[in-house]
Amino acid sequence: MRRHQGMRIAALPLFVAMALIVGCSTSPLAPEQAAGPNRGLTTDSAGSNAGLLTSTTKVISASIDGLLGGAIKNGDWTVKIPAGAFSGIGVITVTVPDASVRSCDLKIFPSLLNSFRVPVTLSCRSATTADAQTDVMMWWDPSAKEWKVIPSTANLTTLSRDAPLSHFSTYQCGKAGW
Repeated sequence: MRRHQGMRIAALPLFVAMALIVGCSTSPLAPEQAAGPNRGLTTDSAGSNAGLLTSTTKVISASIDGLLGGAIKNGDWTVKIPAGAFSGIGVITVTVPDASVRSCDLKIFPSLLNSFRVPVTLSCRSATTADAQTDVMMWWDPSAKEWKVIPSTANLTTLSRDAPLSHFSTYQCGKAGW
């Protein structure tokens, strides 16, 4: 009995540290975090890098127990973590560099959790049924320095485009080649 209670007390600093890491970023009262030049990329009609965005970035983080699963939402983007996706507790961060550019950056801390046993679903809300049906989900391939279309499906119930992910990275949703 005393050993179990001692383990609880020993785990308390870890819990407090995790709470401080996450902070109030998921609170509706959290301040928006202004960004200097951020890493969000825009592309021209040929799909090449058109430059860096300069706007207000919205960052949302949450602690998720990978054995239980959970969800985190930032604007039009939702990340659904199914039970058993990873072992342990990860701090998931969804960064939307600019709400007018349908792009998000997904991270997990610690980074060793960034390989999922069960695919995580990334959803991007669409404006219309036609958009949900015709948009594609893309992944930024840093080694090739280009956007690559990834498998995704239209979800007409939620009016979104959904993609199963095996890892977190930078993603966009929209028309292919824009």
